[in-house]
Amino acid sequence: MTFPASDHSGVTPADVAVVMRIGHDLTLIHRGLTSILFQKFRRWHLYLVCNDQNLQPLIAVLEGYLPIFGGRLTLVSSGEAARAAFDAGAEDFIVFHDAGDTWDPDFLLNTVLFLGDPKKSDYVAVATNCMVIDERVERDGRIIETGRHVWGGDGYTTDYATLFNGRPFPPICCLFKRSALPAIGLEQERLTSDWERAILLMEQGDIGHIQKIFASWHRRDGQSTIRHRNASVAEHEAEYLQTTLLKNAELRRLIAEQPAMRGLFMTILPKMQRQLECGGRTEHSLGELRHRVHSLDHRIDDLISMNRTLVSQMGHVISELDQIRVVASWQRKMLRPVHRVWLMAMPFRRFIAKCRGRT
Repeated sequence: MTFPASDHSGVTPADVAVVMRIGHDLTLIHRGLTSILFQKFRRWHLYLVCNDQNLQPLIAVLEGYLPIFGGRLTLVSSGEAARAAFDAGAEDFIVFHDAGDTWDPDFLLNTVLFLGDPKKSDYVAVATNCMVIDERVERDGRIIETGRHVWGGDGYTTDYATLFNGRPFPPICCLFKRSALPAIGLEQERLTSDWERAILLMEQGDIGHIQKIFASWHRRDGQSTIRHRNASVAEHEAEYLQTTLLKNAELRRLIAEQPAMRGLFMTILPKMQRQLECGGRTEHSLGELRHRVHSLDHRIDDLISMNRTLVSQMGHVISELDQIRVVASWQRKMLRPVHRVWLMAMPFRRFIAKCRGRT
């Protein structure tokens, strides 16, 4: 039921190492395990990584899954998922799968085919489009979706420059080659952030992009129960801390190698910050202006629609008036013989009137 990280006796050979980090709460693990089991590509091996204090509760949850997973499951008692994946096996590809996230059944099939294509040997990783799902976990365990949007790249290859603006894609939608592990620093006794990992991967080769939604990143919002909200906040704070430390270390290294850069940064960065703030205010003003223009466009469209309605109604009125004219014309024509007879009978009518004593 539980295998040490370095023991692969009786383990089914695989092409993909799926590394799942397990926290204190096991509510969402069933969704993640089901997502993996439903993959059409079957040559994968799952490494569940958890702390010693969570090991026994996790084993209890996994009892019903062991017959289904067979030899494709290894339980690793470690706090560093990346380090565990590096030590655990020899699969060609690696992907990180959080317990609460999900895959489309075609995710592994498409990403493995991409990286396995000899024409794409320069690619070290590939990411797919991803559905970002915001959800709230109630106290009774119900999961309520509060919103969703699509994360997607701009092309078929990740732009190197865009990586420096932040994390380019959620880990759930990225598969990378094991051969890149030593280069991205996972052999060191530290766990790199997702942002740093993407940058280091790009230094080794291109990161491809599949413009189809094959993964879903589930985010818990601030109205979730305390345990889920705290886990989400802790992950965000850890990511922000790692990113800040990385930036600080890189700046220290650059200034140590080129001390003159300190004065350059002190001169340029404040001006750049002011320009960014000014640009932000300008963008805000432009946003308000665009909103007003958009509202005005809607009003103009409404007026045009009203005008078209009035023109249509006037057309109907004119058509009805024309019909009335035609009817009146026919009535006049039909009544002319009657009117002529009435006039011709005038002497006789007067004679009758005198007989009756009328004048």
